[in-house]
Amino acid sequence: MQISSSLAAGLLDDARSVAPIAIDAIGGEAVPVIDLGEHAIGSLLGGASRSKLDELLPDFLHSQRWFAGKGAVLDTARLGDSVAIPTAAGDGIAGHIAMLDVRYADGTAPERYAAALVARPVTAELPEGTSVLARVHAADGEFLLADSPTDAKLVDGIVHSMRGGTELEGAGARIAGQGGTALDDALTGMQSITVEPLSMHTSNTSVRVTGADGRREALKLVRRHDGVVEAGTPTRALDVWKGAYLTNEAGYRNTPAVLGSLDHYGSEGLPRTVAVLTDFVPNDGDGWAHALDAAGDALGAARSGAAGTAGESIDAYAQVARNHGRRLGELHAAFAGGGAGSEFRGVTMGRDAIEARIAQLRTDAAKTIEQLRRAGRTDAADRIEAALPAQVDAVRAATRELPPVDAIHTHGDFHLGQLLKTGDDVQIIDLEGAPALPLAQRWERASALGDVARQRSSYEYAAHQALLEAAGGDVQVAAQLRPVADRWAAQAKQSFLDGWLDATSGQGFRHARTELAPELREAELANALYETSYELGSRPDWVDIPLGRLERLTSGG
Repeated sequence: MQISSSLAAGLLDDARSVAPIAIDAIGGEAVPVIDLGEHAIGSLLGGASRSKLDELLPDFLHSQRWFAGKGAVLDTARLGDSVAIPTAAGDGIAGHIAMLDVRYADGTAPERYAAALVARPVTAELPEGTSVLARVHAADGEFLLADSPTDAKLVDGIVHSMRGGTELEGAGARIAGQGGTALDDALTGMQSITVEPLSMHTSNTSVRVTGADGRREALKLVRRHDGVVEAGTPTRALDVWKGAYLTNEAGYRNTPAVLGSLDHYGSEGLPRTVAVLTDFVPNDGDGWAHALDAAGDALGAARSGAAGTAGESIDAYAQVARNHGRRLGELHAAFAGGGAGSEFRGVTMGRDAIEARIAQLRTDAAKTIEQLRRAGRTDAADRIEAALPAQVDAVRAATRELPPVDAIHTHGDFHLGQLLKTGDDVQIIDLEGAPALPLAQRWERASALGDVARQRSSYEYAAHQALLEAAGGDVQVAAQLRPVADRWAAQAKQSFLDGWLDATSGQGFRHARTELAPELREAELANALYETSYELGSRPDWVDIPLGRLERLTSGG
């Protein structure tokens, strides 16, 4: 199960005679084969073998949930910087953190993706959550090269490498650990760990790490990074920065405490946070799964003719959604409540900020409309293009008449998958912001209503998915149940908003309830454009959910 200790030294070896890639089968799946000939597995990430790996990356990336460019044409995908992670015991190499460099044919900004690469004997049992890139014939054996963030040996090495001051050198890169006494305490019981994947419906990869003493932590591999970063732009993960503030200064208790992190320094010398360790919060599943169950209960009751029971289910979940709003409102208040000189204070948004938001709305609209046309959704693109300008003009006129409010740091990507159900309460996770936005933009203060709009749309997603499952492909049943699904989503959306308003009363980052409508509409238009664009690129089968909402909003609905 252990990679040869020569792997780190062999990163730059010249594997001169590499046979063409063939196809093998592992567990019934077709797997490419790389033949290293007389070279050992330690040469795999260096020399001529790198080009063979590069050939595999487009298909591999398009099969990964965390890859954001599924709907785009790749110009190049290459294995970039990599750093060997030692085992926790220091007696070998556990695996590598490697950066996959992606450029797009349409000129979209290049990206980097972090991969947790391991090479294991072909006879080894690979853990759940592993994605095999290739079978490798090497002089020292048969191996599987895989992205395996659930590999216990690699995870153990990553966590122990977070100790403060730890630096690891690699091929054109280095990794530096960040961690203090809280991390040292956590590592006390981290011998003989077990690792399990966590289903959090995010664009990163998270696992649960359990030590011999039963203590549990959550490790997140931060997948997506900006390929090109301007000088002076922040590059470290928002999870670390925000989480440390909430834990150590704000005293906010509804998000996991941050324990440590790993920063990857590439050839340009800028840090990119590739892994974050937090307390694991015992929970009853994420908010998405809970919402699907709740909506499914209401739809199941309606299908069986128990209208009263369906109504009770809808009312009961509305109270859950109200608590979601309350906890988000408290998070926003914490982000606005830092002391003098803190970056966690509001900044007044003047007229220029309003004009900038409207200009961004128009830019996003043009981008999304073009994406729709490329995807063959010409009719929808034409309808949106014709109706949107009037809606944007109306929003601009109305918001200009409102008194100024503050921009604050926000969650940035708030939705049901970012909530963990903990009994009757929730914990909020993953403070990285919207994955499709550049990191520099995610560091900026913004309107708190962006988070509100995203969560309200998340209830629509859940209702849509629950309806599909309840109807089981029967179009007539779906039509009969749709009013119940719509009522479930509408009531959840309103109760969530009510809870948020209750928790943020008197805060400088929001308008009064009676003044809120135009700015909320602006936020929901912006979010519908973002989600439509995101789904076209990442999950085309889901695009009808935000696209339907976008058409309703642009038509005045």
